[in-house]
Amino acid sequence: MNTVARFAENSTALPNWVFAGPTNIGGRVTTINMHSSSQQIIYVGSASGGVFKSTNQGTTWNPIFDANPSLSIGDIAIAPSNASILFVGTGEPNNGRGSVTYDGQGIFKSTDAGVTWTSVGLANTRNTGRIAIHPTNPNIVLAATMGDLFAIGPNRGVYRTTNGGTTWTQTLYVNDSTGAMDICIDPSNPLNVYAATWTRIRRPMVYNYGGTGGNVYKS
Repeated sequence: MNTVARFAENSTALPNWVFAGPTNIGGRVTTINMHSSSQQIIYVGSASGGVFKSTNQGTTWNPIFDANPSLSIGDIAIAPSNASILFVGTGEPNNGRGSVTYDGQGIFKSTDAGVTWTSVGLANTRNTGRIAIHPTNPNIVLAATMGDLFAIGPNRGVYRTTNGGTTWTQTLYVNDSTGAMDICIDPSNPLNVYAATWTRIRRPMVYNYGGTGGNVYKS
């Protein structure tokens, strides 16, 4: 039984959902984010349609990432300490058995709330699972990356920057077929970081989603 069905079974008040768009996004929605300072501004990323922004709680949407080399979006992160600083990780990580997915071109950064973008590296990591930004220092960023969709290799795992994306250091690497799917920073103590890894081997006719490399790690 799904979550909505369980809720309905145990409550007299059904959840009230209203479609808010955007439409024509190029595949499934992969990430959604908004900053605590505003309930009006929402960012949405899709599998192959780039990033959309709403400034009126979803009444209207505008594409803000179309000029960049990859429209496959893995994650959108907003700096908790500065709502104008965004990091977008390209390459959708949801590589299911029958899904059509596309590798990305690394991490992109905006310092003006999505008006302009700069490539800040990690193009060889290909697919982005999650991006986590330090709660008070937006120059410290962690990226969980899955690596090339159809190949093994060393360019996967967790990467860290302390200078806003100018340089990155690989801080967690498991093996050549295991990438990092998720990462989070403890907001009460940013020294505590948790990452989830996923062993994934995919070929045109071979799918192996699982293995001993899939774990939760703590730093």
